[in-house]
Amino acid sequence: MKHLFVSLLLLTSVALSATFAQDSTNHSAPTSASATGNLAPTTDDKPAKEVPFSMQEMLLIIALCGLVGGYANYRRTAEQLRTTVTGSATLGTEPVTQPATPDERRRHLLTCLTLGLLSSALVPLFLNSLSSNLLYNKTDQNLLIFAGFCLLAGIASNGFIDALTQRMLNQMKETQRQVNEAARQVNESRIETATLLESSREQLENLKEKPE
Repeated sequence: MKHLFVSLLLLTSVALSATFAQDSTNHSAPTSASATGNLAPTTDDKPAKEVPFSMQEMLLIIALCGLVGGYANYRRTAEQLRTTVTGSATLGTEPVTQPATPDERRRHLLTCLTLGLLSSALVPLFLNSLSSNLLYNKTDQNLLIFAGFCLLAGIASNGFIDALTQRMLNQMKETQRQVNEAARQVNESRIETATLLESSREQLENLKEKPE
């Protein structure tokens, strides 16, 4: 299991390095061509256009940081695993807790890795709930920040998933409250408009009934 985890990390890191190396080559190629073709200085100093993260880059970062974070969570909680051995009622012995067996540790590792990947995959949703444009501007700093978010989510997978779920539920409730408030205001405006129209109609009728 440990060798499989290390192999997955190596494959993911190699793919991630190849992706960013290719992306760096693509960005540097136009600059090299312009430098060799035309050496005249340009006066048009436009700000650099923001380039978002590609889907492949995000998936690689999510996978790598999710696995690393899940394994870190496993190492952090492995010593807390205990197996309860039921005592015998006839002998009057009480249940005893023993260290977890290798099979239980293996299952716990798979659980931590799975939760690490799932929680890391929820980081874009978390950033969107914060109205963050982190993923729409690919820089070295934003890359480290995004990787840090994914790594932290993988390490604290249970708490992160629970907190994000609660946050999304609260946002849905707040959105529903705002929709209900807007509908109430529209209804009140319609009632006020209908009242004004009725009052205006009565005033017109009263004017018509007065003798000239």
